[in-house]
Amino acid sequence: MFLTIIVVLLIISFLVTIHELGHYATARKFGMKVEEFAIGMGPIIFKYTSKKTGILYSIRCILVGGFCKIKGEDGEQEEKERKNTEEGIKIDNDSFGSKKIWQRAVVLSAGVLMNLIFAVVLIYIGLIVGMPDVINPNQNYNGAKFSNERILIRSVLPDSAAFRAGIKSGDDLISINGQKIVKADLINQTLQNSNGVNLLLKDSSGKEKQIIGLNKEFNKDLNKEIFGIDLAQIAVISYNPLQAIPKTFQTTGLFIVEMFKGLGSMMGSIFSGHGLPEGLSGPIGITFITGEAMKQGISYVLYIIAQISLNLAIINIIPFPALDGGRLLFLAIEKIKGGPLNEKFELIANGIGFLLLMLLLVVVTFKDVGSYILK
Repeated sequence: MFLTIIVVLLIISFLVTIHELGHYATARKFGMKVEEFAIGMGPIIFKYTSKKTGILYSIRCILVGGFCKIKGEDGEQEEKERKNTEEGIKIDNDSFGSKKIWQRAVVLSAGVLMNLIFAVVLIYIGLIVGMPDVINPNQNYNGAKFSNERILIRSVLPDSAAFRAGIKSGDDLISINGQKIVKADLINQTLQNSNGVNLLLKDSSGKEKQIIGLNKEFNKDLNKEIFGIDLAQIAVISYNPLQAIPKTFQTTGLFIVEMFKGLGSMMGSIFSGHGLPEGLSGPIGITFITGEAMKQGISYVLYIIAQISLNLAIINIIPFPALDGGRLLFLAIEKIKGGPLNEKFELIANGIGFLLLMLLLVVVTFKDVGSYILK
């Protein structure tokens, strides 16, 4: 577990560094002064100041996150320059606030774009090496190679027989009634023709568990008797470099759509009073998921890193205060009204947004403790 924690910290720090490199490169391109580029958070353990540019490069003791500090990005310089302009005082032209709105928008968007590009590259490499995917029996894979085929419990219907029996999404189905079957359609056929079954499962930790005498129950919504599980046949599928190109964009698009669906589900669940959805994970959940991926092999690790990178991109582009998307929203409002927003309003809005994000992180962490540590 210690090694997994180190790996997860390095992955997150690396992805955040890539994100911040987007801000760094575009800020310098547009002539904004970068005051510091930091890897990690907390006290500085290593630093170097470039004699040519005056930029402070630092590594900090907590290897989670990082930042690119641009002159005037916090709004104070922008407010100062606005006052100086009104008083006829010459202003600096190397701060964030002195640049055109479209240039500031590009700088704010660059981190998201870097995470997106990196995820696409990882997915492309992963598809050549081999990435886990659901096998569609109606799809022509044109000579793609399959390995590590297994049957996955994709979802479990709440308050169903399977749910009460302790079956969880993510479990592997090893056998049904003592017979090992590797085709999902054959298993579904067996389940449809049976009123009761015995299952052998393997959970995410690799521990086997037996479900004896699982019986169907009538579901009013579906108007039929069901066990309450949804199965998927998955395998590590590898493509040749040419095949992988269109598949990369298709896979990336599907990931993004599913992430936005999950985000919408989370918001709907929170505002409807149902709490956090089952699939939402924080740092602890990511650590356990990455640990399981490391056991499965490099293809699964690439899959997880690509997903985290896409998540960073999508979360940061949301128009919410304290995120890049929120700051882009403020720029759009500035463009519409013909002048910058009040500095105090921006500071308060970003402060509240940051507190709400930290609150969500704490809640998700407590949820992860119950789901992964105390289970």
